Amino acid sequence: MSDNNDGLKTLMTFVIGAAVGAVFGALFAPKPGKELRQDLRDFSERLAEDAKSEYVKISEKAKDVGGKAKNFAEEARSRFRKGGEDPDAAT
Repeated sequence: MSDNNDGLKTLMTFVIGAAVGAVFGALFAPKPGKELRQDLRDFSERLAEDAKSEYVKISEKAKDVGGKAKNFAEEARSRFRKGGEDPDAAT
């Protein structure tokens, strides 16, 4: 679960940093309106792609953790039903 929080923090830090950078870039490097709008459009598209990529990575980690938790719960339930014995040791 800690990995999911770390990934989310990383994503949010990236998004905030990118937004702040875009604002300062627009303020301190003035360009003609059409060129500035195109730059901002390109930037927002790259930002959206990066955010989607991070989302996919975090989702995959969450699925992996969920699968491990499910397996752990199933093993615990099986052991509980067998009276605490190791189910593999009975064979």
